[in-house]
Amino acid sequence: KVQHEEAGILNCLPEFARLDIPQQTSLFELLSFSKLREWDFNVFDISAIDEENTLLFVAWAIIGSPYSQFAMAKQLGQPNLELSHLEGYNFDDLAMKIEFGTLFSYLRAIQKDYKPSNPYHNAIHASDVLQTLHSLIHMSGNLFDAEEIFSILVASAVHDVKHPGMNNAFQVNTFSKLALIHNDAAVLENEHSYHAYKLMIQGLSDEGDNLNFLCHVTTPKFAEMRNRIIEAVLHTGMYWNT
Repeated sequence: KVQHEEAGILNCLPEFARLDIPQQTSLFELLSFSKLREWDFNVFDISAIDEENTLLFVAWAIIGSPYSQFAMAKQLGQPNLELSHLEGYNFDDLAMKIEFGTLFSYLRAIQKDYKPSNPYHNAIHASDVLQTLHSLIHMSGNLFDAEEIFSILVASAVHDVKHPGMNNAFQVNTFSKLALIHNDAAVLENEHSYHAYKLMIQGLSDEGDNLNFLCHVTTPKFAEMRNRIIEAVLHTGMYWNT
């Protein structure tokens, strides 16, 4: 338990703690590990409670499971709930020693960098993709190891960050700044992955926050995970799906 506390994984998100009790109770039910893996899960049920923090809540509940569910139960005054009885990915057991407090700060910053004015490529869309991937992982059986699952879940959360609202064809045909920077190749997907790693490695320049939740990972392992996340984001482009 001391190890979990040091990693920041047992802490309840302040965004959850400041909600009223009925809202917390509803979220606790919606954000259970089993509920989130349902194929027909409706992410708008989360956004109806707190639209601004939908992605943060869904990512916290899935990637931080089962500790996130335990933190919610503790916040709601359910002390008899045993952590060992809860389902989850248990990514805290990985040898990578992920800094979960930093991870959730990172996801909070990622959420902020999605444009809420986008009718589709917004943070709620990212939440939906993350939850759908979680569902597909469980439908597929044991096809992936824990590190692979962690990587693709993070990729799903960041895969459209800073989407400008216009597609790759628009960027290329208008010689936009993004198209020029990325040489017309998977323009938006390269921008999403670039920004995701820029934020992780450089943090928030105006706040001086360290957002590298993989700071304990060896250089070769970091490169492996970086490549996996970038590849996953790049494969969300229509170029790869035709």
